[in-house]
Amino acid sequence: MTHARTSTSPNHWDSGAQSVHRRINSSLWAGTEIALLTGGFDRPYAYGLAMALSSKGLGLDVIGSDEIDSPEMHTTPKVKFLNLHGSRREASLANRIWRELTFYLRLIRYAKTATPRIFHILWNNRLQVFDRTLLMLYYKLLGKKLVLTAHNVNAGRRDLNDSPLNRLTLKIQYRLVDHIFVHTDQMKAALSEEFAIRGEKVTVIPFGINNSVPSTDLTPEEAKRRLGIKNMEKTILFFGALRPYKGLECLVAAFQRIAAAHEGYRLIVAAEPKKRTRVVRISYNGWSLFLTKEQKFISRRLTFSYCLTSRSSRVAFFSCPTTLACPWLPRMWDRSGTISWKERRAS
Repeated sequence: MTHARTSTSPNHWDSGAQSVHRRINSSLWAGTEIALLTGGFDRPYAYGLAMALSSKGLGLDVIGSDEIDSPEMHTTPKVKFLNLHGSRREASLANRIWRELTFYLRLIRYAKTATPRIFHILWNNRLQVFDRTLLMLYYKLLGKKLVLTAHNVNAGRRDLNDSPLNRLTLKIQYRLVDHIFVHTDQMKAALSEEFAIRGEKVTVIPFGINNSVPSTDLTPEEAKRRLGIKNMEKTILFFGALRPYKGLECLVAAFQRIAAAHEGYRLIVAAEPKKRTRVVRISYNGWSLFLTKEQKFISRRLTFSYCLTSRSSRVAFFSCPTTLACPWLPRMWDRSGTISWKERRAS
């Protein structure tokens, strides 16, 4: 889970999880078991929520993937990690189809025999239409109570690929679940206005802090040395998933102006494009930058990492910036994410 703040303690729970804590009475929920359906991705969110729920004594089945897996998923009391997704790495079309069929068979078999009565759907799986309709009905027939985290009220509208089918299946899923979590009051209002969802069915829990990256003694100077950055350089970090609506091209264009007027600034793009994307193009006023998987250092003033591949690399990236740049748009109120700038004190 991302927020424009940094954790100062390995036991620092994200703010969203703290809101969950306030809503949970340990004695009331003692012995309760929950199945957390992660969709097989977004490890920071799945990790933060799983650790927060387990800290309150709830039993937890985490339905995850290689990407979600971590030592904590196997050592935390009352947490059972089930790697039903397996690997999500690039593969041939035939292998991807077989992988998805195998996963859904495992999931259907798990749901039939699962002891948790509460299924928390953190993210849908790849087959959105199936997940929103038939799979939801299957869970209901099994007597499961369904909770959904709606990260975006309607991602299709955000991505300019909305359709009647998309809106219909979203409405079906929102109607079938027993409760919905959102991150802003505006998202709650959008559910009511666009999908006629009653207010009492929706709970607002603020978007939390990324506590999946361990706190270490790594200094900004050492982090810069590991990344090949001079200590005197002021660094601006953009990190996370690359999506068109985040406006990375605007950040690069603004940095061009800074770099032309001042020495000693560096822009770091530690980003993760959509799966199977090998080349990312950033364009602004006729100027283009092609970022490929094989590139790490694009120029003297710009550092690009294709994805955050390991804990050590994430720690280094998060430890070195002077300034953290995050996307913001006035129309982004109906989705989750960080929408601010965070200035860190220079060492």
